Amino acid sequence: MWGPANSLAEENVAKEQQGLTPRVFERLFARIKEEQTKHSDQQLNYQCNCSFLEIYNEQVTDLLDPSQRNLQIREDVKSGVYVENLTENQVSTMEDVTQ
Repeated sequence: MWGPANSLAEENVAKEQQGLTPRVFERLFARIKEEQTKHSDQQLNYQCNCSFLEIYNEQVTDLLDPSQRNLQIREDVKSGVYVENLTENQVSTMEDVTQ
């Protein structure tokens, strides 16, 4: 998902070597910047929250807090499907995501 082990540590890694996750976040932040530039006359404010989880052998683990294991997948009429007690961090740059 992240690409080769050294792809996050090295700054000059070719885009083709990056995994899906870094590409998605780079595109997301680029798009947010485009929208803010396009609508500079308006007060657009974006907030991006990030969670990482692993589902393995039907067990859900919070990758931001690995002590949180056996998390429950829930569904709510208003908010849709979510994972109960999953850690969520606010991010605004690629550096925030990779910390």
